[in-house]
Amino acid sequence: MTGTSDEAGEHTALLEQQHITDTDTADTQNVLRREHAGLRSVLVFSLAFFLAFTAWHPLQNLESTIFHGGGPLTISGTVALGLTYGTNVLAAGTVAPIIVRRFGVKPCLLFQFSAFCLVVLANAYPRVWTVYPASIIAGGGSALLWVAEGHFITEVAAADSGPHHVGGSPKTAEQGVLGLYSGVFMASFALTQVAGNVISSSVLNGCRSCAVRADYILFAVFGCLLLSALVVVVLGIKSPPEKTHANIGGVSWRREISKQLWEGGQTIVEPQFLLLAPMIFANGMDGAFIFGDFTGQFLQPRVGEDNIGMNMSVFGAANTIAALVTGKLSDWTGRLMPLTLGVVFYCGTLVTIALAPSRLNTFLASATIGVGNGIIFTLTYSVLSDRYAHKPATAYGLKSIVENIAAASYFFISRAVPLNTKIWIGVGLNVLGIVALCVPTRKAAFWRVPSITINT
Repeated sequence: MTGTSDEAGEHTALLEQQHITDTDTADTQNVLRREHAGLRSVLVFSLAFFLAFTAWHPLQNLESTIFHGGGPLTISGTVALGLTYGTNVLAAGTVAPIIVRRFGVKPCLLFQFSAFCLVVLANAYPRVWTVYPASIIAGGGSALLWVAEGHFITEVAAADSGPHHVGGSPKTAEQGVLGLYSGVFMASFALTQVAGNVISSSVLNGCRSCAVRADYILFAVFGCLLLSALVVVVLGIKSPPEKTHANIGGVSWRREISKQLWEGGQTIVEPQFLLLAPMIFANGMDGAFIFGDFTGQFLQPRVGEDNIGMNMSVFGAANTIAALVTGKLSDWTGRLMPLTLGVVFYCGTLVTIALAPSRLNTFLASATIGVGNGIIFTLTYSVLSDRYAHKPATAYGLKSIVENIAAASYFFISRAVPLNTKIWIGVGLNVLGIVALCVPTRKAAFWRVPSITINT
């Protein structure tokens, strides 16, 4: 009798163990299925950006030569840039987060990629009444675009909720996949520098003897790329499920704008945002330096204008690899260590340019700056999403404001300040950004991702 009872107990224990094993296997399969679905969404989203910015980046590089007049009034590139920056800052802090929450990510992408098409047409027929309005529309649409991007990546990571077991320790979904998703997006975005420069150089150099002007042919190529991006958005992108502000359709715009301004004001004075702000500001300054003085004052005198594209292709390739690798790596090591490494790469190259520029190979400089910038840019996005997964639209709106103010500041002081002074300012801002991120705040320490509960 005792033996029978023991055997029955062992059999019951085995059945319970098998049930637990089956449940764990099912949970793991569900997690992997969600991750694969989220990754597919991010890849399609990244493809749309890749097609659009492969056209947009070289177009921005060419605008200084395209604005050659021809109308009754002279077109000022400075005024056009100021209109773009001003509209971006105004929209990012007020209506952009509201529009993203009300209408979703997809309409925002369609609007801005259509605005890119408008800018291409304006550059093909440069007049005051075409270029300036297109600059205003592109500035407002850019605020929508980048708020929507941050909102999409954060919400997709949140939707992939489920435990991730690493060494027996559970991790949240955001902590497990956010770095990967940010890295995939930033890698594809950085790759637009390579593709855009290759296309631009090939068309301009190969069509010099064509009956049609080479820049018109290039505009046609840009238009095809942008139309392809619009097709990808229409057919392949779905807005992520809303977790907050789901029922705002009946709220008046005046009330929603007031609420957004109040929420933005509260967010910008929070310790965790103030400690992240120096790194965001440094990001804006870094971008202005790379595509301004690095190409114009460092590369051009050494390699000539015809070879700048090749060096920037090296920059883009290094940027892509760094973003992809460190994005996923930071999910396991935390953001601080790889972000510090990125600052070392970037600032080390800047210091060498300031102290011994003749000893620095241009390809090596492009590669190391690309690696540093890729790491910093990607992980700054990841840290912002870590801290503000509960209100990504507001956080990315503020990020856009800070970055645009930084870039505009660099642009307006550029002619009055010597290159070495601007380099040391950039080094100081990046070092300050890392030091600030090492300071824990009352709400969330930098090295610990806050736990987020998603109600479905």
